[in-house]
Formats: sequence, structure tokens, C-alpha cells
Amino acid sequence: MPQIKILDENTANKIAAGEVIERPASVVKELLENSIDAKSKNITVEIKDGGRKLIKVIDDGEGIAPDDCALAFERHATSKIESIDDLEHITSMGFRGEALPSIASVSRVRLVSRQKGSLTGTNVAVEGGKISEVKEAGCPEGTAITVKDLFYNTPARLKFLKSQSAELTHITKTVTRFALIHPEISFKLLNNGKELFTLPKAPHLERIAGIYGREVAKEMIPLNYTDDFITVGGFISKPSLTRATRASQSIFVNRRYIKNKLLTRAIQDGYHTLLQKNRFPVAVLSIKIDPRFIDVNVHPTKIEVKFKREWKVYDTIMAVVNRTLLESRLTPDIREKPAHPTQQAPTHQATIIKEPPGTYRPDAKRQIGPIEKDAVPGDTESLENEKIGQFVPLCQIHNTYIIAQHPGGFAIIDQHAAHERVIFEEQMKRFEKDRVLSQDLISPVVIDTKPEEAVVLNQNLELFKRFGFVIEPFGGSSFIVKSLPVVMGKIEDRDSITDILDELISFSRIKTLDSKKEEIITMTACKSAIKAGEVLLPDTMQKLLDRLLKLENPNTCPHGRPVIISMDLEELEKRFKRR
Repeated sequence: MPQIKILDENTANKIAAGEVIERPASVVKELLENSIDAKSKNITVEIKDGGRKLIKVIDDGEGIAPDDCALAFERHATSKIESIDDLEHITSMGFRGEALPSIASVSRVRLVSRQKGSLTGTNVAVEGGKISEVKEAGCPEGTAITVKDLFYNTPARLKFLKSQSAELTHITKTVTRFALIHPEISFKLLNNGKELFTLPKAPHLERIAGIYGREVAKEMIPLNYTDDFITVGGFISKPSLTRATRASQSIFVNRRYIKNKLLTRAIQDGYHTLLQKNRFPVAVLSIKIDPRFIDVNVHPTKIEVKFKREWKVYDTIMAVVNRTLLESRLTPDIREKPAHPTQQAPTHQATIIKEPPGTYRPDAKRQIGPIEKDAVPGDTESLENEKIGQFVPLCQIHNTYIIAQHPGGFAIIDQHAAHERVIFEEQMKRFEKDRVLSQDLISPVVIDTKPEEAVVLNQNLELFKRFGFVIEPFGGSSFIVKSLPVVMGKIEDRDSITDILDELISFSRIKTLDSKKEEIITMTACKSAIKAGEVLLPDTMQKLLDRLLKLENPNTCPHGRPVIISMDLEELEKRFKRR
């Protein structure tokens, strides 16, 4: 007997709906995409009972022609594409023609729409995927779609919905994501008749302030980069503003919200050593790329995309984020927060500051320059005789923090974090140029290792040599150490070899050896740096600060902790009521 059967239309539609409509937020997403494609300027979303009883989306877009209103509920009926070739040039949010029929198959839907310039509109009622009514109607220009009793005819799906508050959270997140990338559109969200928020048309940073709050907006830095392949825009937070998860990161490709692990990794890698472990920046990243180089048709909800040159996208985003951070003011100020935050959104107009290397300017903001992937900062030795901006140490506090005066006020410097950053950057430059200093031991040292350590060590003898360790096999799992690296005039101890081996073993399967250089140099810097509690002479403090101010990024240690906190003279005078 035949085993293969063709499903009836009702069953097929419900299966299709299961792919597109996961929860009430999925309905909101699909309807918002249609409203945006219709060039709406004002969109209102109204829900009841977390979207179970009611989801209503009203827009003032172009509207739907009377003859198309009923046709829009047929599967794969779309105005966005005509042939398979059009898939390579998709610029609209929706294009499959699945949204309305999928929603209508598992709910009761009413569509009321009127085209711009038309005297009357059209009213279409659909229940369980079947059109029950089509008639002429008086209505405003635009479209209003009402979805009631979601999953009323699929109880198995209904019982898997979360609580009303949980579903509301998903809907709110969906609306705000669209609002983040469409600041030119006004959005309003109503829940059970009460207004949750209204986001009027606004500049992009003002929109971010409306969603994340003004204190967050003040810590955001604009991104702006364009080449022949890609345009990267949006905002990222200063390293001082982080979250415990990536929930505050939104990535958009051609204004479509997506999830992509490679891009989130590019953002994180762009921050490099500026973040503490397991902390994530806030980011609203807008990527524009030729539709021919991406495939948005790999997932029913279009939340995933594929890039034809994904590693170029990764490299560009990482470089843009890193360059933007290095050119921005990252040192936190000691400032008293006003009792009532100002209503004016912060502005971020960059100016070019021309100064000798090492000059410290608490208020300096620099223009983002071109990205040079192979550029290596100049070696610190070449800066020895150049004038350093005045940073005069005054004293130590608890043998841990240095108090220093600069022309604009004063600063507090964590001596360990500062020394770590100095060692890290200088060693990184030396490593890239194969100029890591090492010193021969008068009496070479024999070390014994575990078998698995011996394998790793044998495979990485040349890498160790680049770090200043000259090591040779000595039979079995033993090795002889002939030279050790010199860091800031101090010979590294032999225990560093074991520490580096542990690092190499733990990461050898998931990272390339070259990528380990930063972790290894970070570890070496931490072990070699001045410790908290050490007494420093004035001359030592001055030399440390001079070296610190020559660095490309003197503001955080390699682990992401702050190095400097500054207070300007104006703020100090305000505290003492001189102003």
C-alpha cells in the first residue's frame, strides 16, 4: 500500500505557520515588517493578554489596493519579488508572502486598509485561514491588522506559550529592535489599554536614549566606516559601560535584525583587552552590504543570514570597533551626577587634536581615521626624546595608587594596572618585530614536564623563542632552559614557562598558536608588573607615568580594568564651591 500522502491545505498551512509564528512576538515582527515596507511614518502596536487575545498593528503607510487585500492571504502571494533572480536583490523586510496566511491560519484576523488618494478602503475578515468577509470600508489611509485568539485552533501550540509578562517582554523587545534601526519612524506600544512607551521620530542617538536611557546614551560612541564592500554605522558603548550578557547588543544587516555569532565575536574582539572577563558592551550595529553578498532566505523568520565573504565582514567590524575605541575618550571622569538629568541628548562631534605623542588630554576626542590592518605602532624607543605631556606624580595612596597632577586637573592611577598596560603594549610591539629581549642564564635550568606538556612544548619551541625563552629538548619529557625574557629590565622567572604551557594546552585545540600571543603576553605582564602595596620612589613613579602616556591606549589594563580616573580643575573648584 502507498505510504506517502499529500497533506490537506489546512494541515499544510498550520505546519507553515509553525515555522514562521512561534509566539505572539513573531506575529508582531511580521506585521511590523509589512508596515515598514509600506513606508509608514507612524506605527502603533496594541496587545492584550500578552498577545493571546489581541495583537493590533496600525500604520499610516501606502495601504493595500482593494483587489490585493484578499489576495494577500494566499500563500506565497507577494509584491516584493517576481522571480528567483530577485532573491539576490532583496531590499524589503518581507518577500516570501508567508506572513499573513501563516498568521491567519492559526487565529482570527481582520485587515482594514486604504491606499493613499483613495476615497474608501477595504475590510477583509479571515478565520482559521478561510476568508469569511470582504467589503468596502471607511478608514484612514494606511493599514490596520487585528489578530485575535492566537493559536485558538492549535491548542498544542497555545499551551506552550509562556506567562503574559514573559510574552510581553518578547513583544517589547521586538518593537524596540525595530525602533532602534528606524529612528525616522514613530513607534507606540499599548498593553491592555495602557501606553507602555511612545518613541517619536528622532536622531539615532536620541532614539537610543529613549530605549536604553540617557545615562547609557552618554556612554555611546558613534561608528562610521565605508568602503567599496561594506558600510558600518551605529553606536558602541565605552568600555566603562558593560552588561553581564549580550542582550543589549543589536546587530542589523541592511536594517534587518539578525543573530550571527561571528559578528558578535567581531564586536567583542574589537574591544580586545578593554573589557573585563565575561562582560559585554552595549552595541547598536548597522551594517549595509550589497544584497548579492548575503543570503537572507536561510531561515523562515529571516533572523539568520549567510555572508559570501564572512571573514572580510568579521575583519572589518573588528577593526572599525577597535579603531573607534582607540580614537575616543575612554578615561572616566569623577563627576557629580545632576539630580535631574538634562533632557538634551549628548552630542558626539569629533575634532582632530594634534599633539605630541604621550600628551594627556582628559577631554580629547579624535576623528576616526582609515583602518590599516597591517599598521604597527611605532616602537617606544623612538619616543624617548620627545616631549611628554606633563603628568607630575605627587604621592602614593596605600602604596597602590599614584596621585598625579596634569595641566587640566589631577588623576588617580592604579600602579599595577598601569605597569601591566605598559609591559603589554611594549612587549606586543617587540613581539611583532621579533625584538623580544632575552638574557642567557649563567647556569641553564633543566625542567621536567608531563607527557602532554612535552608534546605541546616540542611543537612550540619556536614560539617560545619569539617570547624570549630559549628551550631545547633534554631527553624524554625533560627540557633545558638556556635563556629567559627580560621584561622592563627584569628577568622573567622559570615558572612562567609552566604557566605558558598550561595556556597553550588549554587552548591548543580551539585557537591558533599565533592568537595565543596576546594571552601569553598579558599573563607575562601581570606577573612582571609592580604589585599593589609596593612603595615607589618619585623617580620611579615619573618614569612609569611617562611610559604610560606614550601608549596608544593608557586607559585600561590588558584585563580591561581602568588605569586612570581623572578630575578636571573645574569640577574640583565646583566641589569646593569656588564656582
